[in-house]
Amino acid sequence: AIAGISFEETLRTIILFTDLSRHKEFINFWNNPKVMGFKNETMLLLSLLVKISDVSNPCRTEKNADRWSRLIYLETEWENNAKEFFGVNFTKSTKPPLQRTKDFASYFCRPLFQCVGQIAKNYNDSSFDPYIQQLEMNIKTWEG
Repeated sequence: AIAGISFEETLRTIILFTDLSRHKEFINFWNNPKVMGFKNETMLLLSLLVKISDVSNPCRTEKNADRWSRLIYLETEWENNAKEFFGVNFTKSTKPPLQRTKDFASYFCRPLFQCVGQIAKNYNDSSFDPYIQQLEMNIKTWEG
């Protein structure tokens, strides 16, 4: 556990930080890390690292990023079909898969990786730079 925080609370905080339904809250967070009320910097850093691993597909090589994008698209379509079958209300995206991938990479992954990259640089660590560079190359490719 982290000093003063139980293991259960640490684990819950880190796992809930991967909740995709909280995207808008996270985007606001990249601009102001204090808004989510982390009790200490270690909890923040652990949560960010788990979040990055959860959404890192657009930072892979172009071939692997494209493959993961297609798999996520198929998973989303399967989930949408299940929701329709069970009568669950939801808004179905009309954007093509490539546009969804580009938007996710541009508006969610880019700010996240830039935020963590800046935190790492505060500790004289540039290990996130190659991932940010790969992400930027992929976004340019997906833009056509």
